Amino acid sequence: MATYKDFNWEVASSVEACLGMTESGVEAVECDGVDFTRGKVSEVVDERIQALRISKKCKALYLNNNKIGNFGTQQLMRKLSPQNMLVYLYLGSNGISRSGGEAIAEFLKADSTMIYLYLGENCIGDLAASAIGESLKVNSILVELNLWDNNIGEIGACALAEGLKVNNSLHHFDIGKNKLGDNGAIAYARALALNTGLICTNIGSNDIGDVGMNAITEGVKCNTTITAVHSLGNPGSTTAMKKYLQRNANTQKQAFLSALKKNGQKAPWRRSKLMIVGHGKAGKTATARSLLGQPFVSSWESTIGVQLTQTKTKTNRTGWAMASEDENNAVELAARVAVTNLFQNDVAQKRNGDSASSHDDESDSLQQSPKKQKLITPPLDVKPPYLKRVETDESKYLKPDIQQYTETLLVQAKKERNCLNFCIWDYGGQEVFYTMHHLFLTQYGVYLLVFNMQELLNDGPKCLENLKFWLLSIRIHAQEAPVIIVGTFFDMISNQDQLILINDCLKSLVGNDFSQVVRNQQNDSVFFALDNRTGSGIETIRSMIERVTTHQKYVNRHVSVRWMHCLDAMLKQRNKSHLSLDEVKEIAMSKLVTSSDEFDEMMHMFHELGLLIHLKSTETLRNVVITNPQWLIDQITKVIRDPVVHKFDNFDSEITEREMASDVQNLTNNGIASRDLLEYLWRKQNVPFLLEIMRETLLLSDWNFENVSKNMYLVPSLNRDVDNIGLSEVGICKANGRKCLLDFSETFLPVGVFQRLVTLFVAFSGNIGNSPEPSLGYRDCKIWLGRKGFVRLCNIPSKIFMIVEEENIASNSLSVLLSMLRRLNEGLLKTKLKWKISLEVDGSYVPYSVAKQGNVKPWFEFSDKSDVDDILSSKALGKTVDLNGFFEYLKARRVVS
Repeated sequence: MATYKDFNWEVASSVEACLGMTESGVEAVECDGVDFTRGKVSEVVDERIQALRISKKCKALYLNNNKIGNFGTQQLMRKLSPQNMLVYLYLGSNGISRSGGEAIAEFLKADSTMIYLYLGENCIGDLAASAIGESLKVNSILVELNLWDNNIGEIGACALAEGLKVNNSLHHFDIGKNKLGDNGAIAYARALALNTGLICTNIGSNDIGDVGMNAITEGVKCNTTITAVHSLGNPGSTTAMKKYLQRNANTQKQAFLSALKKNGQKAPWRRSKLMIVGHGKAGKTATARSLLGQPFVSSWESTIGVQLTQTKTKTNRTGWAMASEDENNAVELAARVAVTNLFQNDVAQKRNGDSASSHDDESDSLQQSPKKQKLITPPLDVKPPYLKRVETDESKYLKPDIQQYTETLLVQAKKERNCLNFCIWDYGGQEVFYTMHHLFLTQYGVYLLVFNMQELLNDGPKCLENLKFWLLSIRIHAQEAPVIIVGTFFDMISNQDQLILINDCLKSLVGNDFSQVVRNQQNDSVFFALDNRTGSGIETIRSMIERVTTHQKYVNRHVSVRWMHCLDAMLKQRNKSHLSLDEVKEIAMSKLVTSSDEFDEMMHMFHELGLLIHLKSTETLRNVVITNPQWLIDQITKVIRDPVVHKFDNFDSEITEREMASDVQNLTNNGIASRDLLEYLWRKQNVPFLLEIMRETLLLSDWNFENVSKNMYLVPSLNRDVDNIGLSEVGICKANGRKCLLDFSETFLPVGVFQRLVTLFVAFSGNIGNSPEPSLGYRDCKIWLGRKGFVRLCNIPSKIFMIVEEENIASNSLSVLLSMLRRLNEGLLKTKLKWKISLEVDGSYVPYSVAKQGNVKPWFEFSDKSDVDDILSSKALGKTVDLNGFFEYLKARRVVS
């Protein structure tokens, strides 16, 4: 946290310039010796306070020990917008009395971010205290309120007590060194008997005698949450109160330990995955940084693959922060379970009158008129312990060990009862990464689709086509996940008409086809404008992300503490990067997750939320759990990367020394990688494992052909041969050979399907043996199936063609094609891919069903006379647990002779 001590407003060239520094990430501004008294020129005061309002990223203002007064306070409250991120406000010793206090009370009614307010050593009095009491009835955000030494008497105390009867968000309340007396203490005691939020309060130096202190004791007796009452400086005895405070502390501790030990107890985990997608250079990483309150970096490099960030946020918009790496999920959830149980039981008892006897016992003492007691003045240096400055960096809160318990643990859990945890996945926008993305686009999450507004204005059709691609991609992988469209480079938009034009273009694109898109109700648009340089618009986006996330079923689903124990145990082994499924099952058994159904359900949730990767399309993938997703992505992107944007520059000198420059060129130009190069890129760590993972996810295949060196691999997404980039449907139709058309135009053909189909064909070709080397282009590939013939695979938008020149392999080739496509759909796309099959017969295309019914040659001439539908059945294909098994299955059924 950066602060400005002994800040001199007079010597600053301009207030905006000084506080403008907070726009670059300064979290707090400390201003000592600032004179806001009315004696100053009002325009100067307005200018200074206006500067404070502009600094929307400022989280804390330390304005203690100044001369702000009522006028300055009124101006400050008027200028501070509810859209500010201000969390901590210190206005101690500023000569604030009634009108200033009333202005603060009005601000509290509307404010949605402030959690700590220090007004100590002012003179707000009873009337302003009454106004603050009214604000407490409606404010559900404020956590700590300090009214130490403010000349508050019985009237103010009674009004504050009425507010506390309703308010359950305030945890710490300091009303010490005022003039409550016994009558004020009795009113406060009635509030304590009903309040379920306060944990700590200070009532010291308030001339409270035995009558008032007895009432406070009875109030504490009826309360189950408060564990500390500071009463130093009062003549009344607190001996009887201590046992009830200790009772509450013990009850809370036992509730936590019970939740931690009996780990079948459940509470909402409130966790989600935020996926930021869009084309390259759209400002996705800058948007992620803005969400986290980090400064804009103009020279930030393009994302390679995916960048993961764990964050924690608050639904009261107090800001997002990166989560601590050593967070203990089991401890946090157990604390949430304990707080939920304690709070619900307490509320239920008070609603049902279960504590009526306690109230009856206290009724006499609460109604008696107190005798005037002699005020005992405490030493001048006596201050309650929680008047110290609060650390504003919430990510630095200490996390207890699983065997430890502290009272602050439940305090924190209660503060964060509406907390959301996000795993942010910032996806690289270059097309070369799209074949990877489909492994990581999941249903449990919210999507931020980012585009450059200036690009849409300059090249509308291309930008809209890119956006449509992403909308279709998201729909096929996560049909129910919310999508928030964000337009960046707001600073480049010159007028309102341009915004209207952008919105009209997006509305025509979204229409009624994409119900997932979240509308911006503030201006009736389908997108949210953002300037990442200044942060303008980011609060609205944050708020919308939180709002739509909170309504997702999986976010509010109750999960058991034992799941968290399992997760913590797995994440502790992140240095291994991956575990075998047997190792994970052993961990689960030790944490009492013994049911296979519960285990599968748990692993599914962890995978969907991006905490680990557990793919299940093949037996090989099923048997591996990636506990560090970023590690896997980093390893894959050492191979799959855009050769223009993400060069191998950092490897250049070593590559030259190792004489592997030709290997790099072969990889970047032709998509062919040598084993030597892969071992070098992966530093000879986990090479067999990574090869197997990339094989099974069809990101890579063996390149085993005649006259080709051993240990070569095809990475089809890197095959950027542009000789056939102008390939057209007309040109394909004129080509020699019989044609099979797979038409995806009614739905969507995701990027990566064609490349993976090529990967399967190449791997199968090499598996057959004696196949000549394929000829691969960007969208036009020639692959041999043994020596008897080859197939040509061509890809144009929304369509894939297979061309077969030798009619004697047509039926077998058709079976191979459809078997592989079925495998892709069921294994990687979860059967969401839809297509129509047409076969060329006598110069025209006929539907697959018609050709099959007529047993049209050469497409339906299987050597074993088996029906193609039997070969393609899910039941049969289900036996193919990995690639080798799949290929052996096809050969065993004589699909290829």
